[in-house]
Amino acid sequence: MQEQTASRRIVIYAILMVVGIMLAISITGFYRVRLIASDMDYIIQQQETQTALMNTMRQAAQERSLNLQSMLIIRDPFMVDELALAMSHNATRYITARQQLLSLTLNAQEQELLAEQHQQTSTTATIQTQIVELLREGEYEIAADQLLTSALPSQRKAIQQMDRFIELKREQNLTTLQITSRAIEQTYLLMLLLGLLGILLSIAIAMAVSRRINNEISQRQQREKELHRRELHERTIRDNIIDGVLTLSEEGLILSCNRACSTIFGYAQEAMQGQLVTMLIPSFIQQRTNDKLSLHLSRWEQRLSGQGHKFTGCRQNGEHFPAELDISRITLDGETIYIIVLRDISEKLEAENRLAKFQQELEERVEERTNELVQANDMLRHEIDERIHIQQELVHLANHDTLTQLPNRARFSEQINVAVHHARRHQRLIALLFLDLDGFKAINDNHGHGIGDQVLIEVGQRLRQVVRQEDMVARMGGDEFTVLLCEIKDTADATLVAQKLIDTINRPFVLGDHLCHLGTSIGIAVFPYNADDPDTLLRLADDAMYAAKESGKNSWCVSAFCALPAKPKQQQNG
Repeated sequence: MQEQTASRRIVIYAILMVVGIMLAISITGFYRVRLIASDMDYIIQQQETQTALMNTMRQAAQERSLNLQSMLIIRDPFMVDELALAMSHNATRYITARQQLLSLTLNAQEQELLAEQHQQTSTTATIQTQIVELLREGEYEIAADQLLTSALPSQRKAIQQMDRFIELKREQNLTTLQITSRAIEQTYLLMLLLGLLGILLSIAIAMAVSRRINNEISQRQQREKELHRRELHERTIRDNIIDGVLTLSEEGLILSCNRACSTIFGYAQEAMQGQLVTMLIPSFIQQRTNDKLSLHLSRWEQRLSGQGHKFTGCRQNGEHFPAELDISRITLDGETIYIIVLRDISEKLEAENRLAKFQQELEERVEERTNELVQANDMLRHEIDERIHIQQELVHLANHDTLTQLPNRARFSEQINVAVHHARRHQRLIALLFLDLDGFKAINDNHGHGIGDQVLIEVGQRLRQVVRQEDMVARMGGDEFTVLLCEIKDTADATLVAQKLIDTINRPFVLGDHLCHLGTSIGIAVFPYNADDPDTLLRLADDAMYAAKESGKNSWCVSAFCALPAKPKQQQNG
């Protein structure tokens, strides 16, 4: 009866195995087809992403070329900066798309083509930048010629290389589709072959089943022998593992122990069997009465199951040592048995102590090094601050007069260029006043250069007090000063300020025991009435100043219009 039941189970297992094999073949085939399709989608998506990025680069390059052509067509100085900003934005788009493209996986041919394209695009960008500079300088004919002869042909070459890259991606997509189609066909063929193999395997299993039934009895005998062999094997392993293993009864008596326990505690295995575990672990159980020993063991097992517990062991020679144990409970033939796995952790604790000491020393060294780095960082920060301060002082000295602290000629040239550009763009008026002190040479001759320097300092302060915050006062050298009036309404505003400057200079200069008198001759030039560029404006203001001196000094003169010497009230003449 038992043999028939075993045979029936074998037949059922064989049928289930055949069904499992066929199901595994089907699942494997469908999984492979899905994997191939997924790989194809990923490859195509990557290639489409690369194509899209190249199209973005192509569009940015074309828009940059269109911006440049628009500059030539419009020829508006105000639009040049806006279109140049648009070109810069398109260049940023191109660089961003190229960096994203380079971050993707590219083969050697694609990398080489992309490098050639980028080199050509860089050449085109250099030419386009040169053309923009020509447009800003007003060289429209030269810029148009360079656009037709250099920029556009170079741009076409770069676009052609981009188109070659896009065409290469299209060919790769077609190739990927063809390869995937062949792979799917091969998968279907493989599924068919595996199905045939499954059928053959099923036949082989059926033959094996009949053979298995005939050998069932002999196999059971063999399993019993194997079980006995495994028991011996497990016992051998238990006796040879490093950790000590004890089995205890509910009363706390040692039922068995391995060789490691004998080594750890120094007792022979036979001497430990039948003894209370408190002989080895005095603190393991406080109560030794038989009626409560089982209860203590149960509580220890519940508290220590799955985790180690440190305790103090006692060797045969009376030596105590630190150890760690794990306890678990099993039921064997209706009897409760406790299994204790213990290990000597003396060396482990010693190693931990050494490690803790080393870690403490390391932390102290790190703290010392950190303090050194902090000090070095403070020194470096102080040196950087000093260098920044020195650099700021150098910049100030390069742009300001060392005596009066007013802007010097170089700073004035920069400022007037900016003011003229701003006035031209917004259609505003600006006025340039060129001042030369009358009688300053006599002060130097009579009172010395020290007093003369103090007079120049006082003159700069008075000039600065007359004009507005946004206006500029500069010392051109010697006793010559300039005043730049930004955004005036008409020429009368400039003449009014000129008269105020004359009045403030005419006030006596009291410097200690010295009393000095000065006058000033002022030349006025107005943008854009008198001149359309900074150099001409400065020259006309200088000429008007000399005209004021010739008309009697201590007066102002507008280019093509001069005032008589200022007495109590200003007189004007043409």
